[in-house]
Amino acid sequence: MTELLPFLPLVLGMALLAAILLAWHCLNRAHAEDWVLHPRPSFPAAGFAVTDLPAYEFLARERCWLIRRTIAQLDFVADPGWTFWLRVGRRGQPLTLPDEPPIPHDQRQIRRVDGLRVEMLYSPGGAGLVRWSRNGFDYALTFPAGEMGLPSGLTAAFVREANAEPL
Repeated sequence: MTELLPFLPLVLGMALLAAILLAWHCLNRAHAEDWVLHPRPSFPAAGFAVTDLPAYEFLARERCWLIRRTIAQLDFVADPGWTFWLRVGRRGQPLTLPDEPPIPHDQRQIRRVDGLRVEMLYSPGGAGLVRWSRNGFDYALTFPAGEMGLPSGLTAAFVREANAEPL
């Protein structure tokens, strides 16, 4: 038995390495499942679909994601190449992710659009975040940067026309 003693650190080291590799694999697999690409804005795993969106010729929906099985994100591009996204989740579901930095803003404004309370956080010519709720769903329209006036110009259209419904 004493002749196996020198191999004990090697065996323990290999077991530790195997445990680390298994944990790394599990974490990477879980992270890959955090963002799932969908062909259209229907998310059966979350139990809802985004059924209506504004339709303008200068506006294109690029991708639809389901984040952490609870948040839908629709990526958009507005000519001439400004990107932004709409997130939708059940009421009370946080629409920002814990590892995301907050949207920097200078101004906060509360508006009413068709009777709905709309909160706008923005910096002129910079980032913007627009939040509202309707029919049991929360919405967040995020503009990381863009043309001055783009967030306020699209806010009313998205508040009026974007709609999510249970599946």
